Amino acid sequence: MTKTPHFIRSPLATAIILTLPLATINQSVLADELVMEPITVEASADASAEGLSPVYPGGQVARGGRAGILGTRDNADTPFSITSYTSELIQDKQARSVGDVLQNDPSVRVARGFGNFQESYFIRGFVLSSDDTAFNGLYSLLPRQYIATELFERVEVLRGASNFLSGATPGGGGLGGAINLTT
Repeated sequence: MTKTPHFIRSPLATAIILTLPLATINQSVLADELVMEPITVEASADASAEGLSPVYPGGQVARGGRAGILGTRDNADTPFSITSYTSELIQDKQARSVGDVLQNDPSVRVARGFGNFQESYFIRGFVLSSDDTAFNGLYSLLPRQYIATELFERVEVLRGASNFLSGATPGGGGLGGAINLTT
């Protein structure tokens, strides 16, 4: 039984061997036929690069919000219930924490820890801890217990099974929905 050298069986070696005949093609023929248009790549780290949803009259609630990988969507364009509380509501209600803002939502209940400032949010009866709150769509970037509202433009509540839109939360919560804080 002869033993084949290991490098011949590797996927990298197979890929190199398969591309060898392509390397011998006349490059001048390809240069005339392959003319590609320039590609422009634009990106922004700004959370509102897509634009924020317009607000309803009164300015306290927006017409839509960020629906995870679907991007910023209007309420009528999503199969979920989204409520986006604006900075105007935060200022008008003098909300100090995210829990203070969420007390305006009839489907969210806020509970606080004993002997600490931990906030837990119950969306449709399922717990979502403050550790599982997203910041511009990303988890694990916010303080663990108390989240003040000074930095946020919107507090968005997405109701329903939303883990496939924004990913699984670090603590495994979020069965009833998700909370996203937008700067």
